[in-house]
Amino acid sequence: MLELARPMRLPETPQTDKGILAPGYHVVRRLLKRDGIPYLVGTSYIDRRIIAEVGEAALQRGSVYRAMEASRKFRPARGDQLFTLGMADAELAYLLEIPLNAAVVQVLRWVFDAGGILIYQSEGQFRSDFVQARRRLI
Repeated sequence: MLELARPMRLPETPQTDKGILAPGYHVVRRLLKRDGIPYLVGTSYIDRRIIAEVGEAALQRGSVYRAMEASRKFRPARGDQLFTLGMADAELAYLLEIPLNAAVVQVLRWVFDAGGILIYQSEGQFRSDFVQARRRLI
């Protein structure tokens, strides 16, 4: 875990007419590794009311998704995801152990509750050599 705190900025919804922001968020920033190789730098924003319900320790023990699953009051109802390609800036290159301006896959995810409140948002940057996309064409 790189950071666990209240965010300096609030997440933005993908389309402001599709949802509204919660009263506040906790931020979790993580560096994930597989076999000792760093492959993802992720920043997740989770509705602070969920953390008040399930406890901050839930974030330290497991994923943000598990913390959301543990909530009885704020249940996911709709989620969206967007993949884009980008380049590693100096911090990202350092953390992922890749060259500056190397290709990265940026993944944005948004989860809303039944009332249209953004209860979770994540921004992840993956090393491009760790990402595969498959789709059946026919």
